[in-house]
Amino acid sequence: MDFEFFNQFEETQFVEHTAFMFAEIVKQDATLHEVFSYISKNSGVTIKEIVENVVVTRPIKKLSGDKYIFEKSHTNINRKAAEKCVDHLMFMSLCFERPMKPYKFISNTVRGNQVFQALTT
Repeated sequence: MDFEFFNQFEETQFVEHTAFMFAEIVKQDATLHEVFSYISKNSGVTIKEIVENVVVTRPIKKLSGDKYIFEKSHTNINRKAAEKCVDHLMFMSLCFERPMKPYKFISNTVRGNQVFQALTT
């Protein structure tokens, strides 16, 4: 959700059961949940900050002899996955980005705050 579109629907809120439905959707994907929680706790973050601070369990490719194996590792999220999660959250209208050259700051909408409260209860 870009900043102009956000301003148009800034005060629109979800009905309570809709907020709980979105909370369940976010909870289903662990990576999406971690990114959403980080954005909710820290207003005005960039993709770079998300990549540096969000830690997830993901498969890492390692060389074992002459072939590669994937081992689960607890590491930082990669940039592509972080961008994908932010895009999903923007499509769900839970967050928006405010461009300030050369950065794009990502913050929660009112609906995002409602869903975060539903997640924490």
